[in-house]
Amino acid sequence: MTTSWPKAPPGCLWTDVDRLVGLVQPLVETEGRRGGVHQIRWEPERTTRVAFEAQSGDVRVCEATPTGVSRSSLREDAALRGAAAVLDPVQILPRLEHLLRRPVRGCTTVPVSYRPGSSCVIRCDVGVPTGRRSLFVKVLVGGCDEYAVSHRALSSRRSGTEALVPALVGCWPDLGAVVTAGVRGASASTLLSDVCSPLRDRLRLAVRLGRLLADIHRAVPGPGATVRARGVVGALDELTAYLPAAWHADPPTALSLGWTLDRLRDRLPVQDALVFGHGSFRAGQVVVDDERLTVLDLDGAGPADPARDLGNATAYLEWQRLRAGTTRAPDLVGALLQGYADAGGRADPDSVAWWQALALLKIAGRRYRSLDTAHWEAVPSLVATASEVLERRRRRTRSGSSRLSRWSPELTDSRAMTALLREQLRAGGLGMGRIVSAETLRLSPGRRVVVRYRVTGGSDRPVEVIAKAYAEPARAVVAHENLVLFDRVREPALRCGTQMPIGVSPPLGIVLCRSAPGLPVVPLPAGPRRAPPRILTPAQDAESPSSADVVVAAGHLGRWLRTVHTTGSGAGRRLDLGHEAANCAVWAERVGSADATLLAPARELAVLLQARATTLPVVLDALIHKDLHLAHVIVDEGGGATVIDLDEARMGDPAFDVAHLCTYAEEARSAPAELALQAFLDAYGDVGGPDPERRLAFFRAYSLLKFTRQALAGQAGDDVVRASRRRLAEGVAWLRE
Repeated sequence: MTTSWPKAPPGCLWTDVDRLVGLVQPLVETEGRRGGVHQIRWEPERTTRVAFEAQSGDVRVCEATPTGVSRSSLREDAALRGAAAVLDPVQILPRLEHLLRRPVRGCTTVPVSYRPGSSCVIRCDVGVPTGRRSLFVKVLVGGCDEYAVSHRALSSRRSGTEALVPALVGCWPDLGAVVTAGVRGASASTLLSDVCSPLRDRLRLAVRLGRLLADIHRAVPGPGATVRARGVVGALDELTAYLPAAWHADPPTALSLGWTLDRLRDRLPVQDALVFGHGSFRAGQVVVDDERLTVLDLDGAGPADPARDLGNATAYLEWQRLRAGTTRAPDLVGALLQGYADAGGRADPDSVAWWQALALLKIAGRRYRSLDTAHWEAVPSLVATASEVLERRRRRTRSGSSRLSRWSPELTDSRAMTALLREQLRAGGLGMGRIVSAETLRLSPGRRVVVRYRVTGGSDRPVEVIAKAYAEPARAVVAHENLVLFDRVREPALRCGTQMPIGVSPPLGIVLCRSAPGLPVVPLPAGPRRAPPRILTPAQDAESPSSADVVVAAGHLGRWLRTVHTTGSGAGRRLDLGHEAANCAVWAERVGSADATLLAPARELAVLLQARATTLPVVLDALIHKDLHLAHVIVDEGGGATVIDLDEARMGDPAFDVAHLCTYAEEARSAPAELALQAFLDAYGDVGGPDPERRLAFFRAYSLLKFTRQALAGQAGDDVVRASRRRLAEGVAWLRE
C-alpha cells in the first residue's frame, strides 16, 4: 500500500513542524513518484525516515537525523537480505520454476509494500502456459518459518469449501521469504465504507467478518507459534512510543492521549484462554470475492487473547466511521460481534473494550508518527472514543455513578477539568470553585501546554488561574515544589515575587498557580511557526508596559533577586556544570545541523565552555531561577513585578541568573529591555563570591550559545544565520578576554 507525501498542517511549512521533516520533504517530492510513498516514520527532532518509489522505479529510503541525511535503497536493506534477490528477475526465475514445477516465461517484479528493517512485499508477475499469474513474495526480518507455521495452521481451517488464507506456494528460508498466490477481490474495508452500497449488504459483511474471526480463533497453533504471542505490556510499550510525535504535533491532544493511556495501565484486562490470534485483524486485511473471504498478513499471528483481535477489528470500524465524519452510521461493530458470537466465538466483553480502547489510541498515535496530516483533525475524536469505551467498561465492572463522564477530557474542557481539579482548587483556597472558561496561552511541543482558567464560586470575583500540563508528569511536581519554595521567600517590602501556588495533580501532570496581572517586559519569543490543526499559540499582545513601570519593576526585580540569592531556602536539585557543558556540545551540533557554516564556530564555543567548566569556581549555595529573562517578568500598572516559569529552579551560582538575564535583555534589542536591564543591575549590585567576573563571562557565553540554538529551531534565514554567527563570536570573546 502506497500513498503520497502529505501536506504540511495549515498555516505552516514542514520545516516549522520539524527541521528534519523539512530536510526530507524536497528530496522525496523531487525524486519520488507521485503516490509512491511506502512508509513515513517520524520521531520528532531525532529522525524522519521515508521509504518511497523513485521515478526510476527503484525503492529508496531517505533518513534525516540531527547529524545529516542518509540515502539507501530496498536492495541495500541489511535486515531484509533476501529482497535484492527477489527483485532480480534473473535470480528469482529459476526459483519460481522450481516452486511451480513448470517453465516460466519471463518475470517482472514490483515492490508493493516496504517497511524498512521489517518487511517487504514484492509482486512477481510471471508467464505460465495458461497465461499470466501473479505471486506475492513476503520477505520478513525474522525469517519465514513462523509465518509458514501460522499459514499452515489457518490452511487447515476452511470457510465452506474455501481456505481462509491465500494458497501457500512455497518458502525460501535462505531469503527469509514466503510465496503466496494472488487473491482477487476488494478489501472488506472498502466495501464497508461504501455508502452507496445497501445497508443490509454492509451489515451482512460485518457479520461474516465476525464469523471469519471465530474460524481463525479455532485454528490450532503449530509448533513454534508460541514465540509470536504478544501481551499487554508489549502493547502498552508500543502505544507509549507514539507519544513523542503526538506531543510535538498537537500537545493538547497528546495530553488526553497520555491520560487515557494511564487509565489503560491502571485497569489491565484479565487474560482469557489463549487462542490462535491473527495479531492485527481488521477489515482492511480481508479480501472479498463474492462469497469468499480471504485473510492476509499473518506477521503477528500466534497464541493470544481472543479479545485482542476483536478489539482491533472493532476499533478500525470505529475509525472508519470517525474518518467519514458520520454520526448516524450502521452498527458495524455490533454486527461483527454478533457474527463472532453466532459462530461460537467467546471473549470477555471487558477485555474486548480494553483492547478496543488501546487500538483506538494506537490508530491515533500512528496518524502523527506517519505524518498523516489529512486525518490529524480526527485524532481528538479517536481519543475521546477510546475514553468513552473505557468509561463504559468501568461502569460494567464497578457500581456507583462516575465522577466524570469523560476520563480524558480536553485541557480546555471547563466542566471536566473542574471535576478533575476540584481537590486542588479547594486546597488552594478557591472553595467549590468552578472553571467557567479556558484559554490556551502557550504550546511547547514535546514539553507542556499552558492554559489560563477563569474560576468562579470561590470568591466574590472570578479568579484567573494558570494551569501548566506537562508531557512528563513528574515535572509538574517539581514545578509545584519550586512555586512553594519561592513563595516562602516573598519580601513584603518589595513589589516583586512569584505566582502564588494553588496545587498539583501528579497523575495528570498539572500544576496550578494564580495568574500574574500585567504584561511581560518583552514578549515571549514566538519560536518556530507551528500550526497544529486545532489550536494555535496566540499572537503576543501588541501592548507593552509603560517605560516608567518597567524601570520601577526592574528595580524591584533586582532587589528581590538579591534576596532570593541570599536566602537559606534550598531546592532539591543542584546546578551541574559538567552536565551543562555536555549540553553545550549537543547544542553546537544542532546549531551546525541548522546551518553548516555555523558548525565550526559553535563547536569552538562549546569546546571552550567545556574546558572553562573544569576550572570555574564552584558556587552552589544560592537559589536560582536558571531561566530568568525579561519575558518571564510580568509588570503590572504601577511597577509591580511577578517572576514566572520556575520549572528550572535549583541551587546554583547567582552569576547564572544575572548573566542569563543580561544576555537575553541585550538580544531583545528594544528600549524597554535596555531600561529594565540598567535598572535591574543598579538595584541588584555586584555579584558576590570568588572571581565573579570569570563566572559571569562563562555564563554569558553559555547563554549566547543557548539563545543561538533556540533561534535556529525554526527556519534559518539569512538574518538569523548572521545574528547567530555574531552571537557565537561574542561567546568566544567572553571566554578569551
